[in-house]
Amino acid sequence: LDAARKVGREQDRWLVVTLHNPTDFACQQMIRDVWNDKAVQEFIRESLLFVFLTVGTSEAERYRQYYPVTAFPHWALLDPRTGKRVRTGSK
Repeated sequence: LDAARKVGREQDRWLVVTLHNPTDFACQQMIRDVWNDKAVQEFIRESLLFVFLTVGTSEAERYRQYYPVTAFPHWALLDPRTGKRVRTGSK
């Protein structure tokens, strides 16, 4: 996440972070229906940096220490300069 924020600052791009729980069916649906959508992929590729974190990894747990996660699937928009989570959502 720190490396992505650094790249985001350098490229003036915000981060879209998704926290994936492989045991949650709604997370699987989000991958299938949202993140695999060609229009969404193109928009992210042109405008944002995509950060995919999997529950149980050290990076995902570190994210959860800084930003509370109340439900899955989880996504958030982060300002790369400040680290502030400016928008978040879940299903």
